[in-house]
Amino acid sequence: ERIFEAGRDGMIRYFGLKTSVAAWEFASEFLVKVRNGLEEILDHVTRTIGKFSSQVSHCEARAAEHRPEEANLQSTDVVMRLFNGDEVTRYVQALIGDRDFQDMQARQARNTMVDRLMSGRRGLKHLPQEMSGLLDILAQSSHATLSTFDSTAEAGAGFRRLLSVSIIDKLRERYSGDVERMKKEIRDYMGKAGYLLKISESEHAKTGPGTDFSKENKKANVIVLMPGADSDDVFITQLKDAFSSAVSDSNTVQFIDTGNSRKHEVTILSFVQLFPLRYVDLLAKLREKYRGRLKEGNAEQRMLEIHTEGSEESYPTLYVPPVRDIAGPALLAGITLGSVRPKSSGTEVGGLDDMLVLTDEDDVPTKDLGAGFEGALVTCGTREWLDTLNAENGKRSIKLRKEGTKPEELEVKVKELARHYAGSDDDALRELMGYAKQASKNIEAMMKSRI
Repeated sequence: ERIFEAGRDGMIRYFGLKTSVAAWEFASEFLVKVRNGLEEILDHVTRTIGKFSSQVSHCEARAAEHRPEEANLQSTDVVMRLFNGDEVTRYVQALIGDRDFQDMQARQARNTMVDRLMSGRRGLKHLPQEMSGLLDILAQSSHATLSTFDSTAEAGAGFRRLLSVSIIDKLRERYSGDVERMKKEIRDYMGKAGYLLKISESEHAKTGPGTDFSKENKKANVIVLMPGADSDDVFITQLKDAFSSAVSDSNTVQFIDTGNSRKHEVTILSFVQLFPLRYVDLLAKLREKYRGRLKEGNAEQRMLEIHTEGSEESYPTLYVPPVRDIAGPALLAGITLGSVRPKSSGTEVGGLDDMLVLTDEDDVPTKDLGAGFEGALVTCGTREWLDTLNAENGKRSIKLRKEGTKPEELEVKVKELARHYAGSDDDALRELMGYAKQASKNIEAMMKSRI
């Protein structure tokens, strides 16, 4: 007997070890495949990163091409310049043609650079270390050359100064005695200075559940930076009035006096508060592109490329759901729980076109919601009555829970009501069954509530 017991124990150990060995052999083969799979994923991710880097570089290059301050200083979409082209040509030709003046400015620049190199008897061997400083000297000398020539241009060359001229003086000269022309042209300038994002008026005008932000949330402000803005000068007052009248609300325009630091320019800054972001018209197009991208090829691969984690459902909702998707489940739950009932019919369900009313805890009608499910849905789609309906549904859910009603029983009733109100319309049935599913979840959550 002991020999058989020992044999049995030995066989158990033997087969246990054999099973472990087989498992490790399988694991080693599986590990090789897993490693190969991970290497393939790594290769794909590396290529994806490379593509992203290349596209980012491309976008940065294109953005640099479109920067008006660097690539297109004459762009009337952003910068409006007041100057006489013929006068500028004469000015440049006079500057180039004055050899004595050029030689004098060049000697001054050379002397400054030599003094910099020879200070402390360092000499030319320190030229590489001093390169940055020498370039600064050249830049300063160029600016000094233009400033010096400009200050003597009127007396020496017979035409007015072009540099460091007050924009206010230029505008005064342009619009002197013609206030209406000034208002018209400034209105055009203000239009070009508007914010670049287009607002979707349909999204901005939405009301009802989910639109927690009021229309007042789209606030626009304009700041005009101009020299002499705090002055009592009559022309500056007219100029400020022209800017203020160019927008719908003059109270949104603010003026900042830039003094002499920027006396040659007037800058218009437009700001708009974009909360919620669904107001931006561009986002709707981006959403279409996003959803179309997810449907292309391998969905899991697209998800990996687009998201860092999770799916669209794991992020906060950007757009307001359709009113029907919010009010439909609430109304169906209300009929199920007794918060909503037919006004005149003695039955619990009533006809398809019976007037539905909202009732209080004593079953007293408090509001005519509308004829039939569709009619009541319109009223329940407003924030005021949706909140009231949800509050009544919550009270009825707690009451039914105390009476021992199970959520499963109410789920059956919800589906029956959905079939009743759908009638023979298959499309309506699909929609109402979706409402029934959400209504059942809402009822179950309310019955579990401690409130």
